[in-house]
Amino acid sequence: MVDINQLGDLRSPYKEYGHLLNALEKNELDELLGQFEQWPISLNQLWRTMDHVWEQLQCSNKKPDQLALKHFYEHPVWLLNGLFSEADEDSINVRRAVASFIINEKSHRILDYGGGFCTLSRLIAREDPSVSVDIVEPHSFNVSRALISTYGNIQLLNKAECGYDCVVLMDVLEHLFNPIEVLHDVIQRVKVGGIIVLGNCFFPVIKCHIPSTFHLRYTIDNFVQLFGGHRFGRIENTHAIVYRRLEAQVVDWSSVRKAEVRSRMLFLYHEGRKRFRRKRDKFASDMVNLLQYFGWR
Repeated sequence: MVDINQLGDLRSPYKEYGHLLNALEKNELDELLGQFEQWPISLNQLWRTMDHVWEQLQCSNKKPDQLALKHFYEHPVWLLNGLFSEADEDSINVRRAVASFIINEKSHRILDYGGGFCTLSRLIAREDPSVSVDIVEPHSFNVSRALISTYGNIQLLNKAECGYDCVVLMDVLEHLFNPIEVLHDVIQRVKVGGIIVLGNCFFPVIKCHIPSTFHLRYTIDNFVQLFGGHRFGRIENTHAIVYRRLEAQVVDWSSVRKAEVRSRMLFLYHEGRKRFRRKRDKFASDMVNLLQYFGWR
């Protein structure tokens, strides 16, 4: 098992942040960390641990139970997720790359929507003290609030304002039952000419990724365009896509709903083709094995 007292020597921020935890958070986190033989853990270990908590709290990714979801997103397993994101090289490098891109874009007023452990916001604020970073995170922890309190250019808001140069949503939309509405709302908060940075994982790698969002895997660009944004490019070595808001327009929600229906149908088509190919390839493989078994070449 991991020696909790030695985690600081294993590149974990736990030792640095431990004094900011309340007793319940520390006990829960100690119990979670005690399952592992080494730190940092693997991403797969993190996901399986989060799945276990999801099941314990009887959450559903098909039908929303707001109370169960609140308990899940306020569970200390998300502290573990935050510690992992700062200890894992791949995770922290993604955040560094996104932070560098935003700073190089000369964005002065930034919204980090669903900022989680606030790692990305702290990286941006530390690198460029002249910027202003707003965070909207409905499930923030004492640790996160204490960490950002040392920055004069970060503030935690209950609701986003308007007129941002840049809005960031990293790994947020796949957790929501209303991703299209949230996407529309945040794009409206970016001023024309500003940028939207989206990092999404519309795949069933973890149970808190909502299956009803997976159709956006193929069509997220279309919805951004419906809301006035246009794809600008990808941030190198990350899964983050950059869009620029080119126009302010009144959204025709009947067109959006029709686009959503088409998106879901397209998703079923692509997934059906994948299943067909898998079955076809398995059948071909089984036939080859059968022929070889009988000595046919």
